[in-house]
Amino acid sequence: MSRSQAYELLIRKNLCKLLEVKRIDPDEDGEYAFNADRIHVRLRVKEDLGFISLEFLALLLQRPKYPGRVLRALNDVNGSRVALRVFKQQGDIAAAWVLPVETMDAQQFREAVEYFCASAEDIGRHLQRRFGGRLPISAGRDPMEEPVDA
Repeated sequence: MSRSQAYELLIRKNLCKLLEVKRIDPDEDGEYAFNADRIHVRLRVKEDLGFISLEFLALLLQRPKYPGRVLRALNDVNGSRVALRVFKQQGDIAAAWVLPVETMDAQQFREAVEYFCASAEDIGRHLQRRFGGRLPISAGRDPMEEPVDA
């Protein structure tokens, strides 16, 4: 058993509480997918270089109408939010957040999930008002398909 598997129970139990479902299981790649309001979130535990981290990813906005002006807005968001990062990927906008999970308790996990979901929703709506485009109800494609430096 890898060290990261020890955190699966923490994740499952607390995601079930947050989402008010009886059971949630990861997909074949070990990722949890769920909707938080209008944002589709993917969550996974990753062990890399001896550190175990929790990785969040959400597709925020699809096909903004003014792609030339989006980069400056993304830089503004990245400069104002310490942990959360937004980026363009194939013309869409996504958000990512990576944080250490090894010292996290159940309350901190729930707060991290709530923070990411609320922030992603807020940023997605803000960017849609500013640049048009479509807020995704769920991700049409997996935004974690390709590695992205966030």
